[in-house]
Amino acid sequence: SYVSTIPDLPKQQLSEYIEYNGVKCLDPRKCDRVEMINGLVRVVSTEGPIVVRRAFEVYLNSCGIKKLGKLLNNILSQSLQVAIREGLLLQTNDDGTGEFLASVIRVPGMDTVKLRKRGPRAFEDIPLSEIQLLGRAISKTQYLEYGSQEHMRAILSILELKRLTVGVEEHLQNALTMNVPLDG
Repeated sequence: SYVSTIPDLPKQQLSEYIEYNGVKCLDPRKCDRVEMINGLVRVVSTEGPIVVRRAFEVYLNSCGIKKLGKLLNNILSQSLQVAIREGLLLQTNDDGTGEFLASVIRVPGMDTVKLRKRGPRAFEDIPLSEIQLLGRAISKTQYLEYGSQEHMRAILSILELKRLTVGVEEHLQNALTMNVPLDG
């Protein structure tokens, strides 16, 4: 049971989110697959575990591209799938939908879940497993009913978010009610 491994973690003890600002990635439309995979691995090594959609956006922003369109998504997805098959990156499906862009990737040997400050991430780009572990820690340390409105607002507060919109509440509920394996 991973409940006993939940840390007592107030906001100031969350790890900083380390944003990728390393070697500039190459335009996926103009570089070879090996160069693209190397860029993706560098991004994931810095920001992982990371939602695939965010990894693609970080990669593209690094090479000066602002929007993940269908063509770029297809090119990056193919390269990422090669990296996963070759064991350079590991993939988990936090949300249970099987949606590739919503899955979480990390490098081998990296923790499956890291509790971090939100940093530059959009709320939807925080892995559900990270939200769930944070929710369990908050429930344990603040004695809040797991999944209650008060509990969800406490999670948002720690993530420095204010509005519990319908979409945010749905995302939180998905995170809090799923069965997230925290090892391997």
